[in-house]
Amino acid sequence: MTRRIISFLLLLLLTFQFQGQSVVAEGNPGQSAEKQTVRDVGRGTDGFLATPEGDATIASRAYANNVKIVSVIVADGVKTIGDEAFAGCVNLEYIFLPKSVEKLGKDVFKECPRIFQDKKGVLVCCEVGISKNVLDQLYEQELEIRTSDRNEKPIFASYATRYPIVGKPWAVKFFRYTVTKKTDTVREVTVINVDESEKSRKTISIPDTVTICRKVYKVVGVEKNAFKGMKKLKKVTVGKNVKKIDSNAFRNCKKLTTVKIKSKNCTFSGKGMWKGTSKKLTVKVPKSSLKKMQKRLKKTGLKKSSVKAWK
Repeated sequence: MTRRIISFLLLLLLTFQFQGQSVVAEGNPGQSAEKQTVRDVGRGTDGFLATPEGDATIASRAYANNVKIVSVIVADGVKTIGDEAFAGCVNLEYIFLPKSVEKLGKDVFKECPRIFQDKKGVLVCCEVGISKNVLDQLYEQELEIRTSDRNEKPIFASYATRYPIVGKPWAVKFFRYTVTKKTDTVREVTVINVDESEKSRKTISIPDTVTICRKVYKVVGVEKNAFKGMKKLKKVTVGKNVKKIDSNAFRNCKKLTTVKIKSKNCTFSGKGMWKGTSKKLTVKVPKSSLKKMQKRLKKTGLKKSSVKAWK
């Protein structure tokens, strides 16, 4: 953490010191000789890049696959950063964006492991006044962001974290979810409940997956008391990826008559799950899992005759 803070402050200091200079990193083979060097900073291991002034655009893949780049200062006047501009810069950790930047291309930081493997992410310092559109694009790429006023001493301004964090809630449409897992290969959420304004819904369909910040998460669970007390709720469909429905999830849903479970291996917790539901309640499960589900649901207080197969 200390090394991270020192490196960040060094980057900010260089932002002021190198105004008017063009220290450029080795990039694609087609670049001119002027664009073929990296300035080493500190102990000689931190590759510092200041993009050339006077350019309104950083071209697509301009610095792609440059293993020397660690810290980047984008020059004033740059409005667009092209697709995959820093893709494959495996050591990139810090970048400063001036408020002149208006648009980021696709996959600007694709295959930058220090960005996506480090849970804290790359540190992006944005000049105060930068476009909200740019901030939204950075949040979608799950980058750690700070703002700084380059006209005064470096400051850390408050900001809202707007990308999913494990253990924290996130709302999509009328559902509220908890992010339970987020890795490069596995992303999962569980349903907390529905928005207060949607408590009078008659039907609910829990999706197989949900898209959060352009990334797909499997919906793997329904949490305790999720739909408790929804008096008008009549029908529920549970997605195929749900592994567990927790206690009291449907308690006191007086008009609930049909629950269709698409998952073939769902488990259930607690005996109060169906208390206060309609006497006509039928839980439909995959035909291949009927006997197994009947045994599991019996432990929650549901009669065997109330569990049927759906085709």
